[in-house]
Amino acid sequence: MFEKIKIYMRSKDKVYIYMNEEILFFENQELSSILENLREESETDEEMAVSVILHYPYFLFEEDLQDKNNFINKNMKYIYKKYYLNHMENRYVNLYMERKQINDIKNSCRQAGFKLMDIKTDFDIIYGFSKEEDVEILQVGEINSIRILVKNEKIEDYKNALIIPGLIDMHLHAPQFSFRGLGMDMELLDWLNTYTFPEETKYKNMDYAKKAYPKFVKALTNSFTTRAVIFSTLHKEATVLLMDMLEKTGLKCFVGKVNMDRNSSGELIETTSESIDATREWLNTCKNRYKNTKPIITPRFIPSCSDELMKELGEIRGDTYGLQSHLSENPKEVEWVRDLCPDSDGYLDAYDKRGCLNKSDIGTVMAHCVYSDEKEMELLKKRNVYVAHCPQSNICLSSGIAPIRKFLDRGIKVGLGSDIAAGYSLNILNQAVEAIGLSKLYWRYIDSNSKPLELAEAFAMATRNSGSYFGNIGAFEEGFEADILVIDDEALNDGVDDIRKRFERFLYLSDECSLISKYVAGEKIIIS
Repeated sequence: MFEKIKIYMRSKDKVYIYMNEEILFFENQELSSILENLREESETDEEMAVSVILHYPYFLFEEDLQDKNNFINKNMKYIYKKYYLNHMENRYVNLYMERKQINDIKNSCRQAGFKLMDIKTDFDIIYGFSKEEDVEILQVGEINSIRILVKNEKIEDYKNALIIPGLIDMHLHAPQFSFRGLGMDMELLDWLNTYTFPEETKYKNMDYAKKAYPKFVKALTNSFTTRAVIFSTLHKEATVLLMDMLEKTGLKCFVGKVNMDRNSSGELIETTSESIDATREWLNTCKNRYKNTKPIITPRFIPSCSDELMKELGEIRGDTYGLQSHLSENPKEVEWVRDLCPDSDGYLDAYDKRGCLNKSDIGTVMAHCVYSDEKEMELLKKRNVYVAHCPQSNICLSSGIAPIRKFLDRGIKVGLGSDIAAGYSLNILNQAVEAIGLSKLYWRYIDSNSKPLELAEAFAMATRNSGSYFGNIGAFEEGFEADILVIDDEALNDGVDDIRKRFERFLYLSDECSLISKYVAGEKIIIS
């Protein structure tokens, strides 16, 4: 192979060739014809490698970048801006050329018999159109992009810290945070009536909500969780308060105003019309109010929502909103739903027949699914429902062991939920560990064909699997948003130099580690 040839494209009409210590200049010629002439003059059949360097005018930028946002909006045809973050506090800006431009270069090289090694950018062009910023080329060699480091932020070296994707809590109840660890000797329905409903009633009082919710929000911010799907209460004003508080943290959350028009207790109940009207008013309040926090339709579960209410919520959901609820958590609950919905072939089918699983741009999350049978699994898959597996909650309320392996084998998306306060820990890694343990019991005592979860599978449930509900979340890959946790696990690392062993110890002993830094979508979160 010849020494690599460098092609410097000053513009589409001005091309410099660096070859054999010579500089050749071509003007008003297409790249394809230039390369064909070079091939003919080389008089060799050997493969020839080229590297292309592009200058500022090639990108069709016609003005200095004085106002970055206005510039990008104006030139969106030629440029795509996206922020990334690695393990340091650096902000990347990716400048993407039009696909056609890239393909033209590739095709010209291919047709002339050259091997294109990389496409780079001239360092000087950055200073040419961004005079106001201290910038430099960080990474070159990508065929489809040029990556630039904007050095307007402090660079922080986390040295030997453990850096992992942010964790996602797919199911928890914000108003229940205050009574974690109570009633763990009860089953679901008794526990709801004894602890949950009386506590949630208090959120009608905004003074109480203003005292209680900050404690939850602070704890969630300081946890390993970067994104969450959250139940509020049926109180519209308190739900907006919670969403306002979460918005300020920088966490990405779906929050739902709960709907309940039957089978509740005390003051924790609405009429059907009140529930519908309050939901519409709440959604209207949320419009254009938030960047990080989104509303999600939230019927508590079928026993607390009449058929009329469920059907109306399905209409409100339309193709705009996600939906969260509970499914097949407890044997008595499942039987209750069977009595309430004799027209339905199972718990999930009752949701479906009432129009709650209609196709939406944002998916459905069903918590627990402990007693989902084969028919229900088929419908979960068909309706693209996310299962929020809550192992700690299922243990504490004696609900049972969910058939997670069967879900995964069928391609059903499974994430993890803390289910505060039926679960007592906000640490999603604790849920991952419990999920592994319960899967071993399921394999040993229920179904020997359902092999236990592996470490990587449990971690994927906490990150990538559930991350897809939010978009490209939960992995360190190109095109994924930068949700990042920086962990101090030094106390566990003495003599451990194998990264897998190090990670395994952290997964099981995460409560002995501390959170150093936390980023959501590339933005650093303030923790205390």
